[in-house]
Amino acid sequence: MSPAANKLKIIRHRTLRECFLAHGIDPTQKGWWEWTDADGRAHRSSNTQSVKNIKHRGYWGFISNKNIIHVWIKSRTKMEDVVSLLAHEMGHAELPYHQPKLEEQKANKYERVARMAFTAAKELMT
Repeated sequence: MSPAANKLKIIRHRTLRECFLAHGIDPTQKGWWEWTDADGRAHRSSNTQSVKNIKHRGYWGFISNKNIIHVWIKSRTKMEDVVSLLAHEMGHAELPYHQPKLEEQKANKYERVARMAFTAAKELMT
């Protein structure tokens, strides 16, 4: 890992709203979210729909430019999902691409590897 990635701090926010506000997002504001999925496809949804989807999933996070990972996690969230969320955000701490699509694809690779490793570890331990 890069030196910056070794100095990560993780903050768990009590509410999704608190986590959004730490990112500078007002979840009540009208607008659109745009993101790239694991396969590099671009997506877009309204703020309202995005917030609804995140609440249903039960977790969300981001990494700040100060190498602080901010997360909101429901208490019943699966450990595998938490590990993959953290791996994804840690992937952003590595040497960044300056193209958002490539940057998100890189972080998505970290997430996929974390999920594979978690699944393999569970199988080994049973």
